[in-house]
Amino acid sequence: MRSGDPNTEHVHSRNGLRVGTCSWTDKTMIKAWYPREMNTSEARLRYYASHFPTVEVDSSFYALPSERNSHLWVERTPPGFIFHFKAFGMMTRHGIRPQQLPRSLREEHDFQLDRYGRVVQPSQRVREKIFSYFQEALDPVRSAGRLGVILLQFPPPTSPPMSRTAAT
Repeated sequence: MRSGDPNTEHVHSRNGLRVGTCSWTDKTMIKAWYPREMNTSEARLRYYASHFPTVEVDSSFYALPSERNSHLWVERTPPGFIFHFKAFGMMTRHGIRPQQLPRSLREEHDFQLDRYGRVVQPSQRVREKIFSYFQEALDPVRSAGRLGVILLQFPPPTSPPMSRTAAT
């Protein structure tokens, strides 16, 4: 698909406004929107990108994206298509399970886990590595001029102590 193709003009933003969804692999979209023959992630992304100019990659919240996938996403979408990424959970202080981390980090570090098996208080070094992995994984998208925003989903705030709420 080429930019300027009259068959894809509806995909391009109008007045700077782009409309898209949180994922091209959403179960509801798979059941209700995609044609049956769109049965792979690759086919769904290509189809999605022929209808929308942007998407949020929400899977990056649950697992670090890979540089390989970033290359593939760029290849499978038309010029001008923009990807927005949800930051990996550990980057916004969400609890994550060790299995969600790259093998090298799991092997190099002993993690303290909470009662749900999630990493508690990762070291500064681990957090720096996570930010570095995330940035490197997105380099192909950024280099292609296709990187939109990084969405930061923070955990619910801690409620103030009762003594502070009782005074108001």
